[in-house]
Amino acid sequence: MNKNKKKKKKTNHVIVENIQKECSFVLKKENNDIYVSNNKPIQIYNDRIIKLLNERTHKNVEEIIEGDYKDLNKNKYINDTVYIHAVGINILKASYIIQDLFSYYHEFVKSIQEPTISHNKNNNNNILEKKKKKKKKKKIL
Repeated sequence: MNKNKKKKKKTNHVIVENIQKECSFVLKKENNDIYVSNNKPIQIYNDRIIKLLNERTHKNVEEIIEGDYKDLNKNKYINDTVYIHAVGINILKASYIIQDLFSYYHEFVKSIQEPTISHNKNNNNNILEKKKKKKKKKKIL
């Protein structure tokens, strides 16, 4: 009878969700760590990362305005870093998050540059118009 009755082994499926649930106590999450999981939409991560980066940048700008360069130099590289952690298929999700962040900051920089570029074009056009007017006046005289 003992031979016929074998112990049934419980099969454990190793999937990303199980690893993240079972090993979450190992991951010491700090303020600048972002862990990408399956159950949250990408926009939540984008908002969180942008908030972290903008918060630190605002702090650095305030220190520059106040003339307090000691704190700025001390924390220069630490404050501007956000760590994105992902496992398995979440790596693809993390790459989309990074791609969205690059586009966000690219559009931001582009929007800052556009007014200065258009202002420079207007100045150049004004200078050219003034030169043309001077030439016309010289021709008349």
